[in-house]
Amino acid sequence: MARIVSVLSARPPGSRADAVGRRAGHRLVAAGHNVVEVHLRELPAESLLWRDVDHPSLVAVVEAVTRADGLIVTSPVHQASIAAPVKAFLDLFPMSGLRGTTVLPFMVGGSAGHVLALDYGLRPVLQGLAPAHLAAGRYVVASAITLTPDWPQEAFRREATIEASVAAQIDRATDEFAGLLRPSPADEEVSAGIGRASFSRVRRPVPHPPVRRSG
Repeated sequence: MARIVSVLSARPPGSRADAVGRRAGHRLVAAGHNVVEVHLRELPAESLLWRDVDHPSLVAVVEAVTRADGLIVTSPVHQASIAAPVKAFLDLFPMSGLRGTTVLPFMVGGSAGHVLALDYGLRPVLQGLAPAHLAAGRYVVASAITLTPDWPQEAFRREATIEASVAAQIDRATDEFAGLLRPSPADEEVSAGIGRASFSRVRRPVPHPPVRRSG
């Protein structure tokens, strides 16, 4: 059993990018691992922007990632590259800051035209932190994910439905990542589950995104 931190970076709650990271997280829990979600929108924005590595919240989340066996990073595409909060978060880590950690990257974009954002935007930044393994990950086109209801004032109650073929791709990427994990012996004592971290407390698990069958 491994400890895994899943970093969700979308600004609005209930987003398509979050749905991808959550699907991967729930699949890993089903395989017996422990997953904790970290929502970048809940971190202190000014401290994150200015890389205030002494801020208690940032210290806590960096320690959580450093102690984890695996890290999932999910980013929406912005300006043909990774979202600014994701870059700011990864900048918190020193050179080789992910040594010993297995990493799974996902990106969600508006069209297939941004598919190279994963290989030329997110993966090089992660590679620079020298992870033990950097899984292939997946790029997901946003139109494959339906949000219900689809209006901002209902964001906290949104449900995401993912097309079956895309859900299968996410699952395969997650399984490949799981096969690379090398949990430490101490992790065998951790109960499987998924939580949302406010760095000292774990909240109620989120529901698994259903699969939308393409007709």
